[in-house]
Amino acid sequence: MADTREAATSDEESPAEGLGTTQRNTYTTWSGTGTTEAAALLADTGGDRVFLWNGARWLRYAEVGGRPIPGSLNYLIQVHDVLRLGSDN
Repeated sequence: MADTREAATSDEESPAEGLGTTQRNTYTTWSGTGTTEAAALLADTGGDRVFLWNGARWLRYAEVGGRPIPGSLNYLIQVHDVLRLGSDN
């Protein structure tokens, strides 16, 4: 089932500002205002993958060369979501 939450990030706040930490390959929580899309978060942090814990499994959004890989889900991230950022860069 698709996530139907609407993105509500402020134009003044970048997605990375909502992270508890911006270190790669570590767990963090989203504490930004409103929501943001996984693709926007990756674009802002320079990472190439982000995982969201939905309470049952990890959802993945990943890019190669700036393009989403097959099977990636550009989900919405909201306050207190648990994330894991990754990068091969």
